[in-house]
Amino acid sequence: MKRGPVGKYRGGRYSPPRADSVSWKRKAIAVVTAVAVAGVIFAVVGFGLHSLLVRSDFFQITSIKISGTDKVEKAEVVELSGINIHSNLLAVNKTAVEERLIAHPWIKSVRVLRDFPNRLLISLKERRPAALISNEAGLSYVDGAGTIFASLKKGDALDFPVITGISGGAAGGQEHRAGLVDALQLIRWAGRGNTNLPRQNISQLHLSGDEKLILFLADRPFPIFLGQGDMGKKYKRLARVLGWLYKKGEFKQTTAIRLEYLGNKVLVEKGGSG
Repeated sequence: MKRGPVGKYRGGRYSPPRADSVSWKRKAIAVVTAVAVAGVIFAVVGFGLHSLLVRSDFFQITSIKISGTDKVEKAEVVELSGINIHSNLLAVNKTAVEERLIAHPWIKSVRVLRDFPNRLLISLKERRPAALISNEAGLSYVDGAGTIFASLKKGDALDFPVITGISGGAAGGQEHRAGLVDALQLIRWAGRGNTNLPRQNISQLHLSGDEKLILFLADRPFPIFLGQGDMGKKYKRLARVLGWLYKKGEFKQTTAIRLEYLGNKVLVEKGGSG
């Protein structure tokens, strides 16, 4: 037997359900049902339309524009991306393309954009070497942030300061982090153009066993003991000392320079006598 709307008892008396309340509930159910049906229809239509568009010749890639390359060849970028002129622009998985490209040791960051209807834009930022690191693995490039990112290959540029005393390959950059940061800081200061100590005159920066930095110039054989930390301050002091030695013509007698002599003094050793 079909039951009708249920009323309520109030104060011992039965109150039948209101007609407008029953009507509102029925309308709400109808609206929810309609929305759900519309959502399903929209999803089906949308999926079908997307499937149709990703196979359409209208969105076939006809041009791939690559910017920001210097070390990495554009042909290599295209090959690594997995994209060609037969690909559909809508079917390109931008995240997957970016992940494939960022795996290249020289690529620091990458951004892939669609330029409708049929052009793909790939913008790269390459790593910039600050120095070379020499260890048991050979020579490798390190950037200004201290990331050891690529081994030196035949034909690569060699005109960088060489950092020695770091073992352990790429992992050594973390093990000797403090010393590496000091070396890179000194190189940055030397890149500011002081004629007494330009970047191109830094031949080698060696980390001793206690992580203290020793500098060797390209045009002089003697060591310069820099110690640890405060490389900006030490660079300025060293540049003044080198300028004084150039002016006085006393480089031939100099056997070592110590920037941490008695704490904050500079000692210029001559004639091997100390």
